[in-house]
Amino acid sequence: MNNKIAVKMTAILMLGILLVTFTHCMPSNTLDIKHTDSEYSNYTPPSSVPKSEEQELNETQVSVGIKNHEQILQTMATLTGVDPQTNNDVMRVYNEVALSLPTGNDVKVFSPTHQIAVSKLAAQFCNSLVDSQTLRTVVWPTFNFGMAPGAEMAPARRTDAINSVIDAFWLGMVEGEELVEAQLELDALLVQLSTPVANEGNNSALTVKAMKGLCTATLSSAHVILL
Repeated sequence: MNNKIAVKMTAILMLGILLVTFTHCMPSNTLDIKHTDSEYSNYTPPSSVPKSEEQELNETQVSVGIKNHEQILQTMATLTGVDPQTNNDVMRVYNEVALSLPTGNDVKVFSPTHQIAVSKLAAQFCNSLVDSQTLRTVVWPTFNFGMAPGAEMAPARRTDAINSVIDAFWLGMVEGEELVEAQLELDALLVQLSTPVANEGNNSALTVKAMKGLCTATLSSAHVILL
């Protein structure tokens, strides 16, 4: 019993010593800080630093993604019917631009460099598509590639060509005002490409060139490469 009392007394004594030591370690003088009303009235909170476009983009929550390089290759192959495994020209271009194509599915990191690479790959797929009578007939069953632009690029024929490639590549994903705007843009492009420049013949070769441009613009669009 005496031992228990001794232990308690020792514990109380130690706590007392610690309390006294702590009190003596505290500064004896405190700094009296006074503020006048004018100081409060002149206080200006720190202004927030404007966020850069990159910061705002990184903080944006998105619900869509971008196809990676392999998915883009396979999508273009499926839409055009051009087999990259047997088409040396397509695989050559793909190997050239693969490192410049998206490596993941994060749409927020998509850059102009990616778009240039997508367009180059789409151009080669379209070259192979339009140069193949069998494959191009699937996309444009009534279009005559053997005619000069003056005969085959009348407004009604351009509309048919544009609607055919939109149906084949965009698979009904675009409608309403967005579709109308896309049709107008593609029509303006087709008119420009089918108008001969200096020393360029107004013949079927120009028609083929214009259709390859139409194909490339449609195949390299966001409607194809977005997930």
